[in-house]
Amino acid sequence: MSIFAFRSLFVFAISASSPVVAKSQENESYSNSVEQEFSQTANCIVQSNQIRPRAFAVARMTGTTSKDDKSVVDHFIKQIKNVGCFRFSSKAVIFDLSNYRSALFSALYRTDFGAIPPPKFEGVPELNFHTEYDQNFLWSYEKQIALRKVGDCIARANPTAAHLFAISLHPDEEQIDPSFRPCLGMRLPPSMTPWRMRGVVAEAMYKLRIAQTGKFGGADA
Repeated sequence: MSIFAFRSLFVFAISASSPVVAKSQENESYSNSVEQEFSQTANCIVQSNQIRPRAFAVARMTGTTSKDDKSVVDHFIKQIKNVGCFRFSSKAVIFDLSNYRSALFSALYRTDFGAIPPPKFEGVPELNFHTEYDQNFLWSYEKQIALRKVGDCIARANPTAAHLFAISLHPDEEQIDPSFRPCLGMRLPPSMTPWRMRGVVAEAMYKLRIAQTGKFGGADA
């Protein structure tokens, strides 16, 4: 039984009539709606030839340093306002760069590498995520590093299953391959949904394929 299925059974066992469960279901429904909006926006962004999503996706996430990378992020946010890709019902989620990157890597990987069978990653050095995130950045630094190590582990453990999961349009717990389990351990936070996990795996697959080939699948970076 997957960790997601176990969580669902636990909630059901408490009783659907419980106010706590009702609130949980309401939050889950909102989360699913927001995730869909991020996915739709990401697909719109990738299909647009007026902005550079690949440059944003690999920009170093920093809060206080690296003016070049910050300009990439600022430019990206300004541009997506101009091309009509915002589809959010809640303005509160607009500035969540973590969700942006998660959705973007899924869309980018599907677009750039979705039709290309995944290779083995033997010989490809471990991704150095510590160089990609400033410890002063808004997100939890250690959490971001840990999640990306999970993605790197999954991509190497079973590239074929990771590839299929990364290109999935509607990820769910049934698509969590058993070969992923050793990589998950206890490091996966309770808030991790299949959608968010797909973004983590897609990011690792995307970066590993770039590291292996030395080039992007697209031409805008």
